[in-house]
Amino acid sequence: QSNGLLPNGKIGKNTGDLQGLLQVQYAYYFNNNWGVNAGLAFSGYGSYGVLNTTARWNEQGDSDGERYNHLTETHNWKEHQITHIVELPVGVQCMYPLNDDNLRLQAGLGLRFGLPVYSKWALTSGDIEHIGEYPQWGMTIRNQQDRDFYNEQIGNHWSQDRQSLNLKPFALALDANVGLAVPITQQIDLLCGLYFQINCIDLNNYTQKDLGWQQPQAEADYRKHNFMETYEGLIATNTVNHVLPWGLGIKVGVQWHHKEKMPSPPPTFMRVEVCDTTITPATR
Repeated sequence: QSNGLLPNGKIGKNTGDLQGLLQVQYAYYFNNNWGVNAGLAFSGYGSYGVLNTTARWNEQGDSDGERYNHLTETHNWKEHQITHIVELPVGVQCMYPLNDDNLRLQAGLGLRFGLPVYSKWALTSGDIEHIGEYPQWGMTIRNQQDRDFYNEQIGNHWSQDRQSLNLKPFALALDANVGLAVPITQQIDLLCGLYFQINCIDLNNYTQKDLGWQQPQAEADYRKHNFMETYEGLIATNTVNHVLPWGLGIKVGVQWHHKEKMPSPPPTFMRVEVCDTTITPATR
């Protein structure tokens, strides 16, 4: 359930997260095998972005007025992204009987029109190391806490509170599913199978070009560097090329279907013949 794609894996990696899908729908069949459906769904997408990279700001001034290059190295900088989308699924589906016990194979294809209603990101672990590079002296400075070269830990200086994830307001996804309908009663089936869905509209709506390391809500202006961008999450930068949420999962549910109408019996006619005192009914 990847929320973001890091380019070529050069600066980090992106992994999926376990989320869920809740859906109700109605299907109308034109014949014994083919029909259409429409419904309402609530989909969850999640991912983790992990950065191990170096950023550079050249020709900066230190506290003594000396020119230097400021470097930041991220170590297992981990960010969790979550998006919840309300969807209107429509599609076609087929049903094929597998045996005389009414066990059926069901499959479907469709579109899902969506509206993201919850999109957040939060930092979970990792740290940033600030490094000073002085090429004029051939010197690199690390771990000088009284200067600008120090470590920032997530959960220590960086907040782990959830922040808004800036995505486009409309989503459109393709979906496919296949499974079995196992009869429980004459009108109720147990559904079990697989589903796959992928958004075909890029939800990327980033607001800044570069990856910045200034805290979004600095703790009492803790070590703010005026040459850094405010950090607004990975998806808010050009670090991420596309945001195309997708999901692969197992579906389990219950299906109720209308009881088939039995054809009305043909009318019965009676002919009465009178022969003396004998009455003989004859059914046609």
